[in-house]
Amino acid sequence: MYTYDEEKKRFFFTNDLEEYLLDYGVEIEHIKNMQSRVLEQDRDVYQDFPEIDSPERGYVALVPLDKVIGTSRADVGFSVYENVRTMYRGDREPYRFENCFSYFEKFSLEELKKSYEQLHNPVKMVYYVDDDKYFVSNGGNHRTLTAMLVGAEYIRAEVTNGYCNELKKKKYMYSKEFKSKYNIVKIMSSGNIYDISFKDKYGVYEVCGYLGPTQEENLFSFLERLSKTIDTECKKVYRIIKMPIFVQKIVLFYEKNHRIEQYIQKKYLTQEEQIFWRYRMPVALYDL
Repeated sequence: MYTYDEEKKRFFFTNDLEEYLLDYGVEIEHIKNMQSRVLEQDRDVYQDFPEIDSPERGYVALVPLDKVIGTSRADVGFSVYENVRTMYRGDREPYRFENCFSYFEKFSLEELKKSYEQLHNPVKMVYYVDDDKYFVSNGGNHRTLTAMLVGAEYIRAEVTNGYCNELKKKKYMYSKEFKSKYNIVKIMSSGNIYDISFKDKYGVYEVCGYLGPTQEENLFSFLERLSKTIDTECKKVYRIIKMPIFVQKIVLFYEKNHRIEQYIQKKYLTQEEQIFWRYRMPVALYDL
C-alpha cells in the first residue's frame, strides 16, 4: 500500500487515496474537507492541568472529531488527508494505517464509523476547556486520523482537561512571534550565553555569544533587548558586506564583535551536523 521515497525520506500512499476512499463510500465533499482541514500544534505549554488524582484526569468520553485540532505525531500545517497520504519516516507508521484501512474489508462504512465510538483501548486526548478543542496527546494518532478521514463523528477517548493560563499564553505567543520575525530555528544556552540558529534560503547557520537575560529582566524586556541587538548587528552586517574584502577585514578587526563576523562568514550546518544538532536541548523562551 505504501512506497518509500529515500530522497525525501517520506512514505507515500501508492494508490490514489481519494479514489480509494470513494470506492468504499466516503463522500467526495468530506474528502475535500479533509484535504483542506489543516492540523495544528498542541497548546499544552500554556495550559494548567489538574492534580493527578483529579476526576478531570483520564475520564472516558466520546469526543466529537470536528473539535480535534491535531495529533502529537502529525505534521503541523498539513491537512488530515496529507497526514495519512504521506509521512516522514518514523513519525507515523504505514503498517498501522494498513491495519486501520483493513477494517474496510470487515465493516460497512457506517459500521466502521460507529466502531470508533466503541474502542476497547480509548485514544488519549487533552481537552482545552477554554477553547473547546481537543488534541491527541499520546496513543491513538493513526486511529484518530483515519476516523477523521473516513467521516466518523465521535471517537472514544481518555481525556484530561487543560485550562488556559493567560500569562503563559502571552509569553508563549510573544516568544513565538520573536522567533518567527528573525527566522530562528532554535536557541541553545551555555550558562547565560545564548547561541541562536537562524534559517535563510541557503540553510541553517549559528550565531553564538548573545548575553542571556539578566536578573532585572523578564521575558519581554529580555527579548526587546535581544531584538535591538540583532537589528543593530544586521544593519552593520549589511553595510560591511558592501565593502571590499580588505576593508571588511579592517572593520571587523576594530569592531571586535565576533557575532558580526559570524553573520558575514556564515557556516551552514551540514546534514550530519543538523542530525546531532536536533538532540541539543533548546531554550524554552516562554519558561524564562
